[in-house]
Order: sequence, then structure tokens, then C-alpha cells
Amino acid sequence: MNTLITLGLSIIAILALKYAFEKWNKISPQLVLKILAVSFCLMGVVRYFLSDSFVETVGPLDDPLQSFMRWGYHIGYAVLPMSVFFESRLFRNIASYFSLPVSILAALLYDDTFAYFTAEGAGGEYINVHVRHVLYTLELIFAIIIPVLMKLTYKHKISMKTPRELLMLLGITPLIMMQMMPSYIPKTLFDQDKLGLSGEMFGNLHILWICCLIVEIVVLHFVFRKRSQKDKFTFISFMVIAQVMHTLSPFLRGFTYSRLPLQLCNIAAFFYLYTIITKDKKTFDFGYVANLVGAAIAITLFTFGDSSITFWPLHYIYEHSFVVMFPVLCATLGIFPRLDKTAFKNMMRIFVVYFAFVFVFGTIINAIDTNEGYAVNHFYMFNPEVAVDYIPFAGFTGLVHWQFGEFEIYPILVVTVFVLFTALNFAFIGLTLLSYKIIDKIKGKNKKSPEMATV
Repeated sequence: MNTLITLGLSIIAILALKYAFEKWNKISPQLVLKILAVSFCLMGVVRYFLSDSFVETVGPLDDPLQSFMRWGYHIGYAVLPMSVFFESRLFRNIASYFSLPVSILAALLYDDTFAYFTAEGAGGEYINVHVRHVLYTLELIFAIIIPVLMKLTYKHKISMKTPRELLMLLGITPLIMMQMMPSYIPKTLFDQDKLGLSGEMFGNLHILWICCLIVEIVVLHFVFRKRSQKDKFTFISFMVIAQVMHTLSPFLRGFTYSRLPLQLCNIAAFFYLYTIITKDKKTFDFGYVANLVGAAIAITLFTFGDSSITFWPLHYIYEHSFVVMFPVLCATLGIFPRLDKTAFKNMMRIFVVYFAFVFVFGTIINAIDTNEGYAVNHFYMFNPEVAVDYIPFAGFTGLVHWQFGEFEIYPILVVTVFVLFTALNFAFIGLTLLSYKIIDKIKGKNKKSPEMATV
């Protein structure tokens, strides 16, 4: 019955909106589609906060059809807005010929999926069942009507004159699925004990991740380096939308203040989103410098013990991969201009405000949020024992300890972290500017030497 209601309401909504577009000129189909696409993404964010036992309780191959449907459906949070906001035939093809069928499959599996929303063991919030039905039905309706209305509005259909578009659809869709894979999916498909992957620092998973990240960046650079600026910007916009959805996904495990995306590599998604919307160079300078330095530290310090393909290690891997890829590819593809001598000033203006903000809120969170049994440690400035684990001679950072009720502050540690991170940023900017000179010098020699240029 729920499936029939969802599909029936979807058909009615499509016919009603199509009629409205044709009869009332004042209604802009493009604007309506954009509102629907943004609303669909917001519904996906709201869904993160609600109960879903599938994330917590399903083991390897317990429900593979549900796993595939959820995985394919998830990419719609980026693909559908991309198909509406950008004139990309690729994303419109994926929305039409992949996301739409998967959304219909989701409607057909309505009752199976909804059973996970009400079953015990979920981390999210249990709400009134009738309200949850309304929210999920509305989300599925949006997932179905957006690609249909997009096809009708833009008169879109896949070109069969050459096999190129079909091959792109078949080849790129799996890559997008890999890039947007929810962190809980692998544990429902594979037994981590049989994979032999270690979550230890510089274990095989750690090394594999670093190698794959480097290869992916290099491959993407060569794929897009000769494409138009429009294509480059479309690609990087997709990456940012995917990153935002990934960054918010820990709320699938339940809301706690300590899961708020305040860490530098969490909040990067929102800095990057602001950057592509405004095309602001100052914000890009901050992202390129501070986020790359922060991500380099986080990648180096990766450690999850025996865990490998469970939620948190995979979330960590995807999170920091996104953080690195955006600024690096923006720089190498020329989407934003090179850093210049103002980069340090631009970075520091934002960093000082951000550091003060995260210090205040981190201190408050540690005082009031004890649900998870651990404290947040943004910038490693709230726990001197962790600092000593990584830097043995850093014991002096815990010598001064101020405590006001539940609020704890280690002032020497805070100042030390600020100074060290600022120094690393300054050094990174210097190395980057030096690399520009070396690259320009090499290019200059190549231009003067035709023989060398043809090699």
C-alpha cells in the first residue's frame, strides 16, 4: 500500500506541475526544480538524524538488495542537484537513467526499508511513526519527480548518435558510486575479518588509502586538465556537494554535540561550499593552506586498531580524502588562481576566528556532552596526554591546568598548538611559492628548447 501511495502521489505531482508549467507563465520550471533539488538534499540531511537500524545492525550480505538500493539512492543527493543547477548532459543522464530507476526501486522496497526505521538498535532519533511515513514518502516523491520534471523541462534524452554518452553513463556512474559510498555500506557487503586489512597507523589499509588518494588526484587532473573551465567547475562542485553529505553522515549514529562538524577537516566541507558559491579567493587560500596542512597531519596520524571497513575508519578515510582533493585539484586545474604573498594574511584572518570559535565551543562541549564517553579534541588542544603520545617532549603543555567547574583549559597546550599550526601554515605557503618559481623556471626552459618541449 505504501508503495502504491508513493508512486501514485508521484504521478499526480508530475502531472500537476507539468500542467502548471504549461498554463502559468509566471511559474519558472527551472526555479521550481532548483527548489525541489535543494529541498531533497535537506530531507536527506534530516534523515541522518532519524532512527535507521540498518546502519547499526545489518551484517555482511544480510540484505544485499537493500544495500545496493541505499548506495545507489544516496548518490542522488549530489546527482539530482547537479542535473538541475548545471547544464551537464552526464549528470542529467545519470539522474534520468540511474537515479530515477533506483528511486522507483526504493519506492518498491518501501516497507522493507521502513522496517529498519522502526526496528530496535538504531542510533538516530525515533519519532512518531506517522510523521516518519510522511517524511519518507515525501522524500521518495521528490527523488522520483525531480529527474522526470528535469527531462520534461529541458527536453533531455540520452544521445544515441554516438556511443559516447552511453559509455560515459556506464563508466562514470560506478565511479560516482565509489566516490559517494555511504560509510556503513561495506560492512553490509564484506566480512572485514576475511579482507586482512589493518587499521593500524601505516598498516596495509593506511598505505593503500594514501596510494589510492594520490592515484585518484593524478588521474582526475589528467582527465580534466584540457577540459573547459565550465566542466572543471561542474566537477569540483559535485565533489563539494558529495563532501557536505558525507560530512553530516555521522549523525546516522545518533546526535551528540561532540559529533558536530567543528574539527578543521569536518568544517572544510562548508568552507569549500562557500568557496564555490562565492568564488572567493580569500576563503580558497584558507582552505588550500590550513585544510591541506590539517589533513596532512590527520592522514599521517590515522589509526583505528583492528577496525578496517567499519563506519568510523571509512568515514575518516573519505572525509580527509575529500578535504585534500578539493584544494589540490582546484589549484592544479586552474579553477582558482595561485597563492600569492597575501595568502598568509588571508589564511590567518579566517584561522584566528575559527580557532577561537572551536576553542570556546570545544570547551563547552567537553563540559556538557558525556553521551559518548569521550571528549572532543579539536586541534589536539584539549588533552595534553594525546599531545605527549605523538610528541614525547610535549609534557610541558599540561603543566598549567585551569578548571572552572566542568570546564577545563590547558593554556600552554592551546598556545603551543596555535603557534605550531601557524608556523606549519607559514612554511607550507613558503614551499608552495617556491614550487611556483621552480615550475615556471622549468616551463620557461622548455619554451626556449623546442627539442625538450617535444619529449
